[in-house]
Amino acid sequence: MSRKYNTETLYFTDKLRNKLSDIKFYPLTIMEAPCGYGKTTAAKEFLKKQEKRVLWMELDSNSINDFLVQFCDCFSEIDENITLKMKKASIDKDTSSFKEILILFENIHLSEEWILVIDNFQLVQNDTISNVIIRISEILRKMHIVILTQNSILENVLDVILKKQLNYITKSYFELDSDDIQKYYELCGINLDEREAVNLYEYCGGWVSILYFQMLDYIENKSFQLAEKACFFVEKIVNDKFSEEAKANFLKICVCEDFTIEKLKFILESTDVSNFIEEIHKSNIFIEYDADRKIYYMQKIFKDFLQKKFERIDTNFQSRALLMIGKWFQNDKKYLKAILIFYKIKDFQSIFSMDVEVDSITKDMNSNDIDTVLEIVQTCPKEIKDRYPKNLLGFVLILSQYKEWNYLGLLEKEIENSIENNKILSLSEKRNLNVALSFLSAFTTCKDIKVINEESKKAYEILGGQQTKFINLRKTWTWGSPSILYIFHRKSGELDREFKIMNECMPYYYELTDNHDYGVEAVMEAEIRFNRGDFKGAEILCYKAIYMSDYVSENKKQYSIYLCAVFIMLRISIAYGNVRQLNNSLKKLKEKVKEKNLVRAIDLCEGFIFSSIGQVELIPEWLRLGKIEKEGISFLTVSYSNIIYGKVLFLKGEYLKLLGISQQFLEVASTFESIYSYIYIHIHMALANLKLNERGRAVEFIKVALEIAATDKIYMPFVENGEYILEIFDEIKQNDLYKSSISDILKLYGEYKSGLDKIRNSDIFNKVPQMTERELEVAMLAAQNLTNREIGEQLYISQNTVKFYLKSIFSKLSITSRSQLKVYF
Repeated sequence: MSRKYNTETLYFTDKLRNKLSDIKFYPLTIMEAPCGYGKTTAAKEFLKKQEKRVLWMELDSNSINDFLVQFCDCFSEIDENITLKMKKASIDKDTSSFKEILILFENIHLSEEWILVIDNFQLVQNDTISNVIIRISEILRKMHIVILTQNSILENVLDVILKKQLNYITKSYFELDSDDIQKYYELCGINLDEREAVNLYEYCGGWVSILYFQMLDYIENKSFQLAEKACFFVEKIVNDKFSEEAKANFLKICVCEDFTIEKLKFILESTDVSNFIEEIHKSNIFIEYDADRKIYYMQKIFKDFLQKKFERIDTNFQSRALLMIGKWFQNDKKYLKAILIFYKIKDFQSIFSMDVEVDSITKDMNSNDIDTVLEIVQTCPKEIKDRYPKNLLGFVLILSQYKEWNYLGLLEKEIENSIENNKILSLSEKRNLNVALSFLSAFTTCKDIKVINEESKKAYEILGGQQTKFINLRKTWTWGSPSILYIFHRKSGELDREFKIMNECMPYYYELTDNHDYGVEAVMEAEIRFNRGDFKGAEILCYKAIYMSDYVSENKKQYSIYLCAVFIMLRISIAYGNVRQLNNSLKKLKEKVKEKNLVRAIDLCEGFIFSSIGQVELIPEWLRLGKIEKEGISFLTVSYSNIIYGKVLFLKGEYLKLLGISQQFLEVASTFESIYSYIYIHIHMALANLKLNERGRAVEFIKVALEIAATDKIYMPFVENGEYILEIFDEIKQNDLYKSSISDILKLYGEYKSGLDKIRNSDIFNKVPQMTERELEVAMLAAQNLTNREIGEQLYISQNTVKFYLKSIFSKLSITSRSQLKVYF
């Protein structure tokens, strides 16, 4: 049976209904919104239910005389004699005729309440007529004038409102938020989930006519792309509202999310854009203006419409427009955006000639951008890559971080030749680049810290103790991981040797990199001690690492070591059962570490902690759902993400799925021989088999994990999962296997369980109801006293979308103010 749809259903927001009901209490109502927002429909529906007499004027021309005749005819029902007198006068700039009209209205006596509606008022509105209408509304006490217009009428709106003379209904009252969209579509026979409603809101901006066209398209095609009818509707408005020059200008800036006056001048290659700006303000559609920041924002549907037209126009026009946009972003130090724009027109010269550090590119990257960088490196002509070996090295380093471990190793020879054959670089510059290449290759291709140590010493000697140039090594040590031990423990039984070599290496590394990631060796030792059960020793070293990190962090904004140290302290807090410290440390971590490239590292910290205490619903959504490859995280951190996701699957009871993908987890870990990952993955495989009554297989996997971990005394992975594997340990001990290690683990587990129980019995993490990842992001930023605008900028969403999420958050938490969020976040 086919579903029935009722697409002609009308829907008005509650806030609009309330304002419409106020019409009868005000002498003047102005309904001001662009075309297609439902002004006429709303007014007609409201007036159907009124007992008052209604006069309706619908203007269809911009003739002042025609307006006057029509206006006078409206009053013939009330006073035909005065109507005839009015027709003899005219409303223009002549002061005497202005006064004459008003005197006539003073002689009209109304015996009952009337409502006069003037539709399409924007056709005739000017200061004179607007002032006449306002004065008439003051004179006729029983007349309620309702003006429907697409443009702003009054400069002194606030003054009129404060005098309680004006009921001002602006565009925002007609807009449907995501809740309204769900209700509207449901009335029409379509059930939307929350995400679909939010997407529609962000795309259409609550514009009811566009929502209607999108609904028709959805019924026909079951998709929410730019509907053909909506496209025609937008095009008609564009043709009606804007000059040919303005339409061309919009096409030139259509790939921009926003623009300022200066940005417009640069991209349009013009010193005067005042006419274009005047058209934008006069039209009152498609563009939102933030007066505080002096920034213009394009509505998404308009941007989509323009980009579709842009793709079909002359390629020379496209190339010039994109070139100027790319240059603007480059000058504005938005290097990633510049690169992406230049690549659209295959301008490799502009891409590779930019003087930019790797971090300036990677700080805003997502997974799609990484794929684009790969295409750039693969398709760029060899002569350009040879001309700019520094940037080639930078791009390849990015790919090694995010796309393919050892990518730098794959192109090392090509980069060496590029450096050698370059005729522009000085010998000193070539030497520095070769050192940087060798130095970075050690980090991205080796499987032993010994090689890193050797390359650091060699680089130090060649450079005479000077700092490395060309490459910023922000991610060299942590690569977005919250654990140093996870990265550098590469061989079972060699942990102490690896740490000894790290201690030898760091003085050279710090000299070469100006104390980059200062304190890494303290974190490594703290992790070793923690995993061996020396919580006090680990905590002391964490404070040392935090102090060392703070030494360089204030100016350099390097918080990766701070994050790793706090993460260990979070794990210690569970062992101690210190609820307050656990909660406060998490809050402080989020407040202090605001670097965009560490957002996912914080997610990994939270994911690990919440999985350890069994609070799956508090784990960031992308981790909870296993959307790891889509998050644009460093390739090196994927295996750590898998550790957390494996525990999530176990806690959710998805044992078969856990076993089904564990082999892939092991393969990822093997790309850089992550011993820490091997231990956890084998433990999780044991847990799943135990739940499936495959006890023999569970025992074997625990034995493998013990074999890897025991010689280095890495006990905490077993302790953290002790409640699930105690019975297996008893069986293994009976065979005298790993007897000493198991005894140490069981002793530690007794201490750990006491602390874990305290954490679980506390309600501090049970207060927060389940929220979407976006809601949690908004809530945490709002709890830090960020404004809606600041939240929107960080999350790349509009202020209206922020308001929507805050409304949902307040509802779920049963609170009424931002200050109350601090209780939860």
